[in-house]
Amino acid sequence: MFFNLNSQSEKKDNLCPFLYNYVNKEQIDGFKWISGAKRILEYGTGTGLSLDLFFKNRSQVKYNIIGVDIAGMAIEKVKIKYPKFQFYQIQNNKIPQVPDESFDAVFMFHVLHHSYNHTQIFKEINAKLKKGGRFLINDLSSNNIMIRIGRRLFIYFPRFIRNKFSYDLVVNGCIPDKYKVDMNLVISQLKKTGFSIEEVGYGHLFFFIFVWFEALVPLTRNKIIGYIYKKLIDFEKYLLRYKFFQRKAELFYIKCIKS
Repeated sequence: MFFNLNSQSEKKDNLCPFLYNYVNKEQIDGFKWISGAKRILEYGTGTGLSLDLFFKNRSQVKYNIIGVDIAGMAIEKVKIKYPKFQFYQIQNNKIPQVPDESFDAVFMFHVLHHSYNHTQIFKEINAKLKKGGRFLINDLSSNNIMIRIGRRLFIYFPRFIRNKFSYDLVVNGCIPDKYKVDMNLVISQLKKTGFSIEEVGYGHLFFFIFVWFEALVPLTRNKIIGYIYKKLIDFEKYLLRYKFFQRKAELFYIKCIKS
C-alpha cells in the first residue's frame, strides 16, 4: 500500500549537484561495478528512481532492463517512464515471468528494510542470475540513532517544512518506520544461497542531518559553507574506517557474485 501511494506523489529533487552526488554516492559507484552487464534485473524497481540515476550518464540503447516490484501502481508508472524496457508486478518474491540464469547482473536498492523472508529473495535472484553474475545490494540498517530520532520528530514539523522533503519517501506527510536490517545476517544468508562476497561498505554516518537542513536552507550556494560541508564529508569518511562507527552507519552496500 505504501509504495502504491508513494507512486502517486510527484517527487522533485531539490538537492544541489554536490549533495545529490554525495547522497547517492554508493549507488553511483555500485552502478559502475555492474555497468559492463547488458541484461540487468532490478528487484524492487518502484517508480524508477534508481533507473533515473543509472541512466543519468548512460545510454538506454546499450542495456536490456527488466524491473519487478510488488506495487502494481508503481509498475504502471515506471512503464510510462521507460517504455523500452519490461516491468512486471510480482507476488511472494517469485519472478515467473523470466527464465532462470538469464541475467548478467541484478541490483536491489532499499528493499530489505521494507521486507522480510530475505533468504527467499536471495534464492530467487540467484536462480535468475547467470553463473558469475553480479548482485549489488544497497540498503538501510536503521542503526543510526540521530536519523531514527529525526524520522520520529518529522511528523511534528509544520506542513510547510514537511513539504520540502518531496524527494524523500514521504507519503501524506509521514516517513514510515523501517525494519532493522542486520548486515552480518544478510551476508550469511547470501553465502548460504550461493553468493561469494566481493566487497562490503558503509555510508552516511551523520551527514544526512545536513542534507535535511539543506532542503530548508540551501547553504551550499555559499562557498564557505560548501567548503565546510566537504570537510565534514571527509571527516565522516575517516570515521567510517572504524568498526564502531561502521556499526552506527545508516547505509551499507554489498557486492557479491553468483558462485
